[in-house]
Amino acid sequence: MLSILFISYACRESEHYNDSNSFPFAKDSITTLLKRYKNKKDTSRLSYLKQAQQLAKTSHSDSLWFVITHKLSNYHYSKQNYHDFKDESQYLYNKAKALKDSNYIGLGHYKLGSYYLKSFVYDSAYYHFNEAQLIYKKTEDSLDIAANLLNMAIIQTQISDYYGSEKTAMEALHFLTPKTKKGKRYLLSLYNNLGIISNELGQYSDASYWYDKALILSTNDKQARTLENNIGIVYRNQGDYQKATQQFQKVIAPETLKTAPLIYAMALDNLGYTQFLNKKLQAADKLYGAYALRTKGKSIRGQVVSELHIADYYLKRGIKDSANLYLTKAYRNAKTINDVKNTLKALDLLYQLSNNSHFLKKRIKIKDSLILAERTLKHELVKIKYRTNLQKTQNAKLTLENQSHKNQKLLFAATSLLLLVTFGLTFLYFKQRQKTEKQLSIIEKLKARADEQDQLALYLHDDIASDIVVGLQKAEKLQSEAFDNKWNIVLTLFKDAYGKMRTRSQELSLQHFSVIPFSKKLKALFIKMGLAMETELNYAGLDDILWQDIPAHIQVNIYSIIREAIINIQKHAEASEVLLVFRQNANSLIIKIQDNGIGFTDHTNNKGIGLLNIKKRIIDMNGTLEIDHSDSKGTLLIVKLPKLWK
Repeated sequence: MLSILFISYACRESEHYNDSNSFPFAKDSITTLLKRYKNKKDTSRLSYLKQAQQLAKTSHSDSLWFVITHKLSNYHYSKQNYHDFKDESQYLYNKAKALKDSNYIGLGHYKLGSYYLKSFVYDSAYYHFNEAQLIYKKTEDSLDIAANLLNMAIIQTQISDYYGSEKTAMEALHFLTPKTKKGKRYLLSLYNNLGIISNELGQYSDASYWYDKALILSTNDKQARTLENNIGIVYRNQGDYQKATQQFQKVIAPETLKTAPLIYAMALDNLGYTQFLNKKLQAADKLYGAYALRTKGKSIRGQVVSELHIADYYLKRGIKDSANLYLTKAYRNAKTINDVKNTLKALDLLYQLSNNSHFLKKRIKIKDSLILAERTLKHELVKIKYRTNLQKTQNAKLTLENQSHKNQKLLFAATSLLLLVTFGLTFLYFKQRQKTEKQLSIIEKLKARADEQDQLALYLHDDIASDIVVGLQKAEKLQSEAFDNKWNIVLTLFKDAYGKMRTRSQELSLQHFSVIPFSKKLKALFIKMGLAMETELNYAGLDDILWQDIPAHIQVNIYSIIREAIINIQKHAEASEVLLVFRQNANSLIIKIQDNGIGFTDHTNNKGIGLLNIKKRIIDMNGTLEIDHSDSKGTLLIVKLPKLWK
């Protein structure tokens, strides 16, 4: 069972009570009531807030009213009174909209999004988070932008829109820094979400990478234990039961049982199920122990997972009655909480157990409805963004029309608009033409460089390498005539030089370069460099790239960039691990190269020849290079190359 670390709505507490319209007596009374509210042992806290809210309303103190209503909604959320939380949030939003207070309009959207997310109404939640982040972009409030984008990404993960979620998460990443507590918390949740996406897509090295980054930011045991559980599931999915077991054992410490029994139960169940898959006899005790804890904690979702694991345990041992009992429970409980994923799992196992087509028909019906619901929801999310952009366009158009009506006659306005459109289209045409010409210029430059490399490869092979072969032959003849073993050193140097020259000429030659598929050529490079460095060199996403669509003269540059980067790591980083991640979208190719070495120092700065060569190649392809080595725990290169090919 994977655990998503949701972020709750912002608990921003404003302490600015001044309002020119409020009465002094009311202000004093409200301040007194708020001080009483802070005493968490007082059972009348809710009453104090309601009295303060009413006083703020009657004294027409809008700023005080917003602060108190925000606190009141927070109180309901903390007590899990979600309907009351929604009512107060709606109340706050309506008043903020009437007063055109953008700050509280954004907060109102965020709170309503949080309510719908808790209620699993994903389209409404996504709409409100999207509206909030648009407002916060205007006020340049980076933390609130990130919080809303992050929740939008989590919603996309929940509906299996993994690529959409990754895109939204990467946008959120630009607004975050770990310098504040909120920044750390949001980054942790962001990395965890990216880990879940990678795990679901079977990109396990990426998943471990993101979970490890999240783990570094964890500030309490609950966060750390949840992430360690998720890392364990990645190992189990890879079939590495030993490492998975070690991860789950970290979580089931006695202190976890005391402070977070449901997290303990989750890890205990995962440990038992891992041992069951690994054919260990002690699995049953752990599966039953976790089930008891989940039942006691009234975690229906957790009970469903336990029931499925216990049923699978009995099914594999041929104990059909017990398997049927737990599968029936799992099926009923999953339907109760609308857990479609586990409902399908239960029906799968019931069909395996009984071979009854009744279960198969139910499964097909639910699966079809699920696919339809997911498609509908994804369509709704796209429409929400479309409507937002359309509204912005319409607002701009209305503003322009109003100004024209005020200042000019209708005919003049129409003529001006026509001229503006004509100018705009002409400008766009020339801009597009400049862009196309620039791309063609880059391509021609790369082709010219490729031709130069071909000539250089030919020169290396036909002239210099030939001279080396002649020298090698003469050296062998002299050795045979002199019977002197000292010539072995010379012969070895000649042979090594010839081997290196031949390899480099093949790498530079386009004709030879295109013989082997590019993905295989890169994999061979990784194996070769990994062995030379005695370093663990991993990669992800390599086979997802449509390399066959990329011309050879561009492939040569990409190969050289990657090779130069790995050589730099070999020379300077003292790294034990290197991770290369490849991504492709409609407009660009992205390559991330991460090592866990010492980062840049005074001696290994970012002005070395190797890095300058990398930068020059990237600039020639109109690309960009980002270098991150701020945390002194390695270096991350992010190479972004525009799509210059069709």
